[in-house]
Amino acid sequence: MSQTTIWDAALSYARGMDAAVAFTESMSFSHIVSPTDADLQAVLSSAVDMDDGTLYRLVHFTYALAAMLPNSDTVVFPHTGENSTLKKLYPNRSALEPLLSVIDHLNALRESCDALPDGSFQLVKADGDLLHFSRSGPTEILDAIFNRGPHLLLEEIDDKSTQVNPYGFTLTVREHGHNANHSYYDYR
Repeated sequence: MSQTTIWDAALSYARGMDAAVAFTESMSFSHIVSPTDADLQAVLSSAVDMDDGTLYRLVHFTYALAAMLPNSDTVVFPHTGENSTLKKLYPNRSALEPLLSVIDHLNALRESCDALPDGSFQLVKADGDLLHFSRSGPTEILDAIFNRGPHLLLEEIDDKSTQVNPYGFTLTVREHGHNANHSYYDYR
């Protein structure tokens, strides 16, 4: 088996690779600062036939994926060149506001949830468009469920069915020993 970083696997998945294929190799947990302009452009270039709404969702999806992985820092919007794909997608401050809101929510969750940023990592399920992993801290467990596909998916967390929208993610935090009943963030 070859070794890849968990961020490389996550980017392959965000670009459309089957989750099981992306996450089958031995992964090292390298330090992740935040998605770079090049990372986001690679994800967006894999979605050339998608409408702008879906492209926005993929950018949000990629930020959430980075924020929930081990060894990740606070996420920030990258500096973009004038001709970058991101600059075209977010040409002004008002277009950028929804993404900045998502980034603020992700960073707030990283500060408030003890499973982040240093909690353990367990891959729960990687199958097709679905990626589900959990992070466990001293008192809380975070389940991060991502859907890279165009169809609504259902995933179980402690015998509770959770919907994950197309090109979306659901982040659920619960205390150890309790059922998943508190969704901190569900991107719709």
